[in-house]
Amino acid sequence: MANLFALASVQISNAGLPLLVFPYVLKMVGEGLYTRIAISEAVAIIVGTFVLFSFDIEGVGKVAGLDMDEDGAHISQVFSEIFVTRSIIFLSCMIMLLVVSPLLPSNSLTSVLPWMLIPLSYVFQPTWLYIGLERNSPLAVCTIISRLLAIVLVVLLVKSPADYLWMPMVIGALYLSGGIASYCYALWEFGIKLSYVPFGRVKELLFAGKEIFFGLASVILYRDLNVILINVVGGSGIDIAAYSISEKIVKGVQAAIRPLNQLYFPRALVITRNASLANRQVFKEIFKLTIPQLSLLGIFVLVAGISLALFWTHIPTLLIIPNISKIGVFVSVMIWSVFFGVTNFMLGTGGLNHLNERVYYFKSILLAGISNVMVCAVMAALFGGIGAAISFVVAEAFLTALVVRKYIH
Repeated sequence: MANLFALASVQISNAGLPLLVFPYVLKMVGEGLYTRIAISEAVAIIVGTFVLFSFDIEGVGKVAGLDMDEDGAHISQVFSEIFVTRSIIFLSCMIMLLVVSPLLPSNSLTSVLPWMLIPLSYVFQPTWLYIGLERNSPLAVCTIISRLLAIVLVVLLVKSPADYLWMPMVIGALYLSGGIASYCYALWEFGIKLSYVPFGRVKELLFAGKEIFFGLASVILYRDLNVILINVVGGSGIDIAAYSISEKIVKGVQAAIRPLNQLYFPRALVITRNASLANRQVFKEIFKLTIPQLSLLGIFVLVAGISLALFWTHIPTLLIIPNISKIGVFVSVMIWSVFFGVTNFMLGTGGLNHLNERVYYFKSILLAGISNVMVCAVMAALFGGIGAAISFVVAEAFLTALVVRKYIH
């Protein structure tokens, strides 16, 4: 229960920061500068996906059930390998960003570089280690403190459009501080000893985790690119800002349910260990673990939706957010993606990835992502932000259909 509470605290603090900060900044700086912030953040999300690679999934599996006293050398080796590999990935991404910078619009790097502190924090923060060893409280403390400080400082420092860069600078710096703190605590508390990692071993790790990574990277095509696509097809700043805020609300709901995902995830792995392939019986067993999550999610969405519909005019904070009605419409559409996302995580990430179907799962995510890019480009051009919101849900539903098909085909 303590681990579940710690995981929930991490997810709530990660979700709470954008839900509180981004609407406030939109109000303070206006839609034009906010659009620059949102697009720069999307670039950081892409880089962050590369830095995380497959290790938040594979790393957990490598240390789960181990004991630091008996398996300390092995855990230290895994820790060193992941840290070095992530460092190399981050440096490579930064080099590529600087190489292409002359092709970007003027002053793009000014807003993008502060956001790069967030992917850098992923290099240090060993979330996989704390989850795998079921010692999540230190991670929760580091995360909560850094997020709370970020909220306070952004509110204190961003008072006008001229202050817009304080937002990525403050958030990036405090994410990095929290990541380094959790890194140092792991070295001290668990007695981690860093060791030399040859480049050949780095290449082996990258090759071994490529299917999971490509699957995770493909998710960007339907979860994180839409705000950029709206801009590319000439969408208005109003639509970009409203979609960005709506997307963060939906991701906040995803974060709220993620501790349950993480709680049931090991149980799904046990099921896959006792199965040789994806079939109807395995589908039934994993879906039994998914039903409680979907049920709780449904209750949460229903209660939250009714409460907001009845009382939103009495909540002063909501009333100051620009285009709040448009945001409400976008969220009411996009929220359905969370139900499909929970199902995909359990049956896909937890199931197919461990039933020798990594390639199929990756191809399914890639197909859903490519479909979303094409559909979103058309829908956003025709209908603006609401078109992008619809394509977001359709892509997640399409992925669910592909995942289920593998079990019942």
